[in-house]
Amino acid sequence: MGYHGRMPRQQRSLLSSTLAVWVGALLASTPVHAEDGPAGAPPDIVRLKDGGMMRGTIVELVPGKTVEITLPNGAGRTIPMDAVDWAGRASDDPGRGARNTQPPRSTVPATAMPPPVPLLPLSDATPPAAQGSSNTATLRLRAEDGQEGLAFYMRTGLTTSRIGRRPGIVYQRLCTAPCEVKLEPGSYRLGLSLDENSVVDADSVVVNASGPSTAVGRYQSYMAARISGVVLGFLAMVVGVVVINYSTQRCDTTIPLNSPSTLCYPDHPYAAQGVVISTTGLVLAGLAGLLLHDTAHVHQE
Repeated sequence: MGYHGRMPRQQRSLLSSTLAVWVGALLASTPVHAEDGPAGAPPDIVRLKDGGMMRGTIVELVPGKTVEITLPNGAGRTIPMDAVDWAGRASDDPGRGARNTQPPRSTVPATAMPPPVPLLPLSDATPPAAQGSSNTATLRLRAEDGQEGLAFYMRTGLTTSRIGRRPGIVYQRLCTAPCEVKLEPGSYRLGLSLDENSVVDADSVVVNASGPSTAVGRYQSYMAARISGVVLGFLAMVVGVVVINYSTQRCDTTIPLNSPSTLCYPDHPYAAQGVVISTTGLVLAGLAGLLLHDTAHVHQE
């Protein structure tokens, strides 16, 4: 009985299709970071001390020095912080709504901005709004259900990469709960970090001059779910590869088995099922890594 190593054309086509499906699924699950495009009104504003205002996208904010904003027509403006009353997201503008009847005030005064700070400082620092000011109020910070290792951060500005031009958030560390900080009355956007990991943006709180305020934070970590999804996806891919490579020997029954010209070749009867299993595992691992993000929430009591 003769054996020929070459595989029939149908089998080669099936394995080629399998490889094409794997490559396509891998490329589809790879995250692509596109440039953030405009959507509706410009997201940021810069309010000037002379009463003027600029709308656009803040591309760089250097505390105590300058703020650079790109206007809707594409023109860029660089304004000294000495002339700025407030700069940030339009949704966080303290001069909106009923407060428009009063002169806009800065949640973090431009003249009191601290020097640039690291994105994730590892030690507690004095909040910039409390430096050299007697008009402060107490904000008490604690973790919900006694969650340990929960650190509170305060958003102080935006930064951007000169290459990607993608704005990021700069945080100033406040303290690790339970603790108290002194801040000027106003609205502050907070972020949370658990066990000194990355800071996750949370909610805004209002510090009242009438008395102490309390903010309660909760950090929800999905690290275990992400790891489980990746492990299960990897195991499914391994099982799929094993199923694809399972083969039996098939011979041409039209020729007698004892004939020297008998044609036999390996057959992969479950190759299609293996492709489905491997692709499912690849998608599961990708979704687990891309969609299960940690969340953070802060509410006041």
